Amino acid sequence: MARTNHRVVHILLCSFWVLHISMVEIVTKEQSNVVNHGYTNVDRLLECVSNITGKIAVRAPWIRYIKIDRYPKTREELISVLKEKDLRLYETADWAYIIDEDHFKSKPTIFPGGRVPEWRCIQIVPRINPEKRGNFTEEEQKMIAKEVFRQTRMIPLWTSDTSDDDRRYNTEELRLEFDLFFSRVKLHPDAPESIMLLMQQVIEQVPDYGSSIGRQIRGEMRDGKFIVLWDSCLFTAHGRNYYLDVNGDGWEEIVFEGETGGNVSYPIWTIFDKDGREISRQRKCDNSTLPFKEEDGACPITGIDISFSSPMEEGPKDIRVLGWDYREDTTIFKLQNGMYVPQLPQPAPKRAKQKPKKSSNPSSK
Repeated sequence: MARTNHRVVHILLCSFWVLHISMVEIVTKEQSNVVNHGYTNVDRLLECVSNITGKIAVRAPWIRYIKIDRYPKTREELISVLKEKDLRLYETADWAYIIDEDHFKSKPTIFPGGRVPEWRCIQIVPRINPEKRGNFTEEEQKMIAKEVFRQTRMIPLWTSDTSDDDRRYNTEELRLEFDLFFSRVKLHPDAPESIMLLMQQVIEQVPDYGSSIGRQIRGEMRDGKFIVLWDSCLFTAHGRNYYLDVNGDGWEEIVFEGETGGNVSYPIWTIFDKDGREISRQRKCDNSTLPFKEEDGACPITGIDISFSSPMEEGPKDIRVLGWDYREDTTIFKLQNGMYVPQLPQPAPKRAKQKPKKSSNPSSK
């Protein structure tokens, strides 16, 4: 394995991806009108990697927080920052993948007992509209995918999977695949047709269902061009999208019904409005076991069973959650100021202590 003195690996021209789109220009945040929900300093570092290498930057999931005093502008500065943060860089013709250096130590601390990989090369292969939804032509798919990769953020990609197969580690060339699902959606009768995209890693390549990471992307076709409007924060993405006007404003929201991993699966709901705002976001947010933080990831509604109280009726819809926050009963979530909030029993008000009355008897003075 070729290594620099800075412990940063550069493997060039390892692979090309299936649609053969040359990334001749990466759009920076300053140049783009795309709204990035949950934008963090990790996203900014990846943006620097893209600007310097001219490639699409991707990170491993456990690079969740990086404190950087100066963001690199040259390749030399990038190598220095990666060395300082103990990160390793793999490059291909179109992609730049950053992974923890600790992943390659004999006794990894990220995954204790894990194996040391032998990769010389990491391929990154998108599967564009694998279910062939929306009746898109091949040229439309290429154009949309190109704009997505130019202007939106990628999802983190796992190098471990659900199997216990040493071949994934004992190989010189590791192949990482992710899906970009397409949908044509009318979110409002009087609005232009939206093109919704769901980006997630191929499910067979993630450690478990609860570790599946996704990102929603919304755009529109305007004058024959695909315009990206926003990309969402990260969220647990093993599940399905559907569209329903949950707040009664006439626009359909994007409802993602996901599920946790493990021996027993439980539902996870994440709901985005037409502008990409996470209206199901909860104040109590425990992302300690997830490959994203509160700053860049969703804080979903969780429970044993989740459903809308009146899905077919017009107007704002309540959400019924059994087992929320380890409660045995059902909790009702209502919209308050545009956000779903659990309705909890209010404690009885404490009675104010009454001051003793002053005596009017002069003899008591």
